Amino acid sequence: MSWPSGDASSLTLSLWGDQPGFTVQGDRIVGAAPEDGALVPFQLKGKGSGGRDVVAYGFLRIPAFDDMQVQLKPGTTPVVVDEDASVSFDAADYVDLIASDAVEVGSGQFSAQRAAASCSAEGSGDVTYRAGREAPWSDTCLVQVRLQGQERWSFIDVPISIRPAEPQLLLSSISHTIAPGTTETVDMYSNMAAWEGGREGDAGSLEYRIVYSGSAFIVTRTGSQLTIEARADARPGNTENVSVTVPQYGEPSASVRLVVGAAPPDAPRGATFTTQCIVTNPSCTIDVVDVAGEYDPFAGKPGSGLRLMSLGGGSRCDVASVSTSGSTSITATWPGGGQAPGGQCIIPFIVSDAQGRTGTGTLTLDLQGFPQAPASVTTVGFTRSTVVLDVPLGEAGRAHPGVTGVTILQDGSPANASCSPAGGVYRCTVSGLVNGAPHVFTAAAVNAVGTSAATSPHTSWAYAAPEVSNATATPVYRPDGTERGRGIVELAIAASDDSLSFRIEETGQVINRTGATTSAEIALSPGPQNITIVPISQFQPPTGDGGNEGGAFRTSVTAAGTVYFDPAGTTAKATSNTSIDVSGVAAQPNGSALGVDVVYLAWRSGDASCSADGNGRLRVSGAEAQSSSPALTGLAEYSTYNVKACASNGFGVSESNTAQVFTFTFVEGPKGDASYTVATKPAIEGNRYVYGLEAPPKMNARDGFAPQYYVYGSWKPGFELSADASPLPVSARSCHTALPEFCSDTVAITPRTAPTTVAVYFRDCVPANTNDLFSVSAAARGSYTSILTPKVVGGVAVIDARITWTGDFDRLEPITHRAPLCTQPEPDDPADPVVPIDPEG
Repeated sequence: MSWPSGDASSLTLSLWGDQPGFTVQGDRIVGAAPEDGALVPFQLKGKGSGGRDVVAYGFLRIPAFDDMQVQLKPGTTPVVVDEDASVSFDAADYVDLIASDAVEVGSGQFSAQRAAASCSAEGSGDVTYRAGREAPWSDTCLVQVRLQGQERWSFIDVPISIRPAEPQLLLSSISHTIAPGTTETVDMYSNMAAWEGGREGDAGSLEYRIVYSGSAFIVTRTGSQLTIEARADARPGNTENVSVTVPQYGEPSASVRLVVGAAPPDAPRGATFTTQCIVTNPSCTIDVVDVAGEYDPFAGKPGSGLRLMSLGGGSRCDVASVSTSGSTSITATWPGGGQAPGGQCIIPFIVSDAQGRTGTGTLTLDLQGFPQAPASVTTVGFTRSTVVLDVPLGEAGRAHPGVTGVTILQDGSPANASCSPAGGVYRCTVSGLVNGAPHVFTAAAVNAVGTSAATSPHTSWAYAAPEVSNATATPVYRPDGTERGRGIVELAIAASDDSLSFRIEETGQVINRTGATTSAEIALSPGPQNITIVPISQFQPPTGDGGNEGGAFRTSVTAAGTVYFDPAGTTAKATSNTSIDVSGVAAQPNGSALGVDVVYLAWRSGDASCSADGNGRLRVSGAEAQSSSPALTGLAEYSTYNVKACASNGFGVSESNTAQVFTFTFVEGPKGDASYTVATKPAIEGNRYVYGLEAPPKMNARDGFAPQYYVYGSWKPGFELSADASPLPVSARSCHTALPEFCSDTVAITPRTAPTTVAVYFRDCVPANTNDLFSVSAAARGSYTSILTPKVVGGVAVIDARITWTGDFDRLEPITHRAPLCTQPEPDDPADPVVPIDPEG
C-alpha cells in the first residue's frame, strides 16, 4: 500500500471482521494457506493531516494450492556442457522453493532450442541435456515441474552454456556518442570481442579490419584501438557506422555505430570593438568576423570558424543606416552632402559557430560628423548694455565629435559675445548694446569637423529698469481738491530718461514723465503718509517676464486736509447781559503744520459766513461781533444771537454748527404796590355773601418784560384769587415777553385784609339739622365762629345766624342772616321756650 500524504508506518493494521485462522503480527497477516485459497479483508487506521482520523480497507488474496506457479530461481547460473557432450542436473536445484517443498519433475522429452541438442527426464528428478555439435553456443531446457499434490504443471527455462571444441570469437556491435569537436578512443577487443562457451583463443593474434565512408567523423585504427574525432560542423543526432571484421576464429563481424552528440555547453561570442568613420565618405564597411576579441568554441578544429548571421535584435542606429554585407562584414551609410550630424551607435550582431550555435558581438560605430543646429536662442538675462542668451544644443548635443563652442551672430554679423557651456546649454553674454535697442541674434554650433547651420532668429535687446534718483512730497492747498478727508500733495520726481511714467503704489495713480524733474499732485488721506514711487520704463524687458517697472523710491509726507471741528457741538451761554461765552468745539489741524486760526462769530439777523481765501486762510462776512476768543462782548442786552466758530489751518476753512443764545443774566424785579386787598364787607346776592378782590397788586416791569405772579403754586401772567384755597405764598417777577423763561428775581406780595376771597351760601330755610343752614368757601372754612338764635317773628319760627371771622380772616366784617325753619311747629302747641343754638355744637 502507499500513502502519499502521510506516514504509512504510523498506520495500525487489523483484520476486518472475523477471519478464522489468521492473526495480525505488526504489519503482517499470519496464518496457514487454505488449499482452496482465501480472500482476507483487512483495515488500516491512523491520523491524517490536521489530526483527522483516516481509515482504509484492502484484501489479501491467497491463491488456491493448485493455482500456484513454480518459477525458476532468480540469478540461476547456466549449466555448462562441452560441444557434442551431455550433462545431467537436478531440477530441484533450479526452482524458487524452500527445501521442505517437495517437487515433482515431469517425464519424457523436454524442449531445447538448438537443433542438434536434446533434453529429457532421467527419473528421480534429474534432467539430461545432450549438446550435439555446432553453434549456437547457448540454449535452454524447458523442464516440466509441480509441487507435490498439484494437478497442474509449471515450466521453467534452465539456461545451458555450450563450450565449443575450438575457440570461437564473437564480435558484438556497439554504439558511441561523440560531441562535435571532441575525440574518443575505443578498444575493440575489450568493448566488442567475446569467446563463445568460455573457450578463449589468442587475443594478440587478432587482426581488425574497418570500413568507414561517412563525413561527420574522422576515423583511424591503430591495432585494436579505434580513434574517432567528430568534426566541429557535425550535426548532433547524425548517425554513421564503422564496419569491423576479424578474419580469424570464425571471421566474426560487427559494427561501431557513431552518433554525433550534443555540442559542449558553450556558445560562440562575437567581438566587441569600435570603428571610426568620417561623414566625408558616403559609406563605411567594417569586418566583424575574424577580429580580435571574438570567441569560437571550436577554434582550430576541423570545420570551425564563425559566420555573420544577422544584425542583433533591436538593432538601431540613429546616425546611419546599417546592414550586413556577406557573412563577415557590416556596411554603414548616411545621408549625402557631407553634412551628416555624426554620433555613436552600438550595433549588436549575431555570429554562429560550426554547430550553428549563435552568439552576439557588438560594434560601436563612431561616426565623425557635423553638429546639427542648436535648438534655439533665448534671452535669460540683460543689463543696460548687455544681453545674456541661452543656446540649448538640442540635437547638436549629440554631435560626434562633441560640440566645442557656439558662435553668436548679431544682425547677421559676428557679435561681441563670450560663451561658456553649462550642461547641454551654452550661455553667451553679448556686450556693447544700447538700452532698449532691438537686435536679431542667431547661433551655430562648432565641433572638430566644422560649423552647423544657424538657429532660427531671436530678437532681443539690452534692458535696465528705470530708476528714481530723488523725489520730494509737499502738502499744498487746492480749493477744488482739499477736503476734510483728502489732502493734496505735490510731488517732484527726478528719474532717468528711460522712464515713461511713475506709478504711485498707495493710490494706483500713474504719472507721465515730463522732464528731468516731473511735478504732479496726488490726493492722500490727511496725516502722516508714506509714498512709494515706482518708475515705469518706456521699454519692455526682452524676456517679457517681471514687467517693465523699476525699483521703488520711498518718501514720506504729512498730508493736510481741511480743518474740522471735533467736537463740533457748539454751545454758548450769556456771561452778562452784553457778553457771551462759546464752548463745545475744538478745531483740529488735520495734518497741517501751519497752525489753526479760530474765530467766534455772533449775529442777530441774516447770516454770517466763513470762506477761504486763495491761500486757504479764513475770510469772514456778515457777523455783528467776532473774536478770536470764545468770549464775545459788547452785545445788545436781552437779545437773541446766533453763534458759531470758524477755523482755518491754511488748507481750507470749516464752520461749527450754529447755536442760539439770549443775552440775559439779570433783570430787576417789578416795581409798584406789592399787596392786594380783599373786601372786608361782603357783597350780598340773595342768600349768598361774597368778600371779593377789592384791589389786586399793581406791579410794573421794564420795557420788553411783563410781571408774572406766583399764586396757587404756579406762575401766571395775571393776578386772580379763588375762594377755594389760600394762594399764599404769593410773589411777582419780571419775565421777557418773547422769551418768558428769562425772568427776574421774585418780589413778595402780601395781603392787606384776608389771604383770599370768601363766599358764604345760606339755604332758603333752616333744615332739621341746623348745621346745614349755610356753607363757607373752603379757604375760610376753619376761620369763623357762628351763633344760631331761634325766634318767632310774626308767628313764623326763624333762626338768626351770626358768622364772625377769625384767624387770617379776622379783618372781615361778620355776617348776620335770618332764615325760617323749613318745618314750622303746630299752631296749637304752646310755643317752646327759645333756646340759643350753638352751630359749633
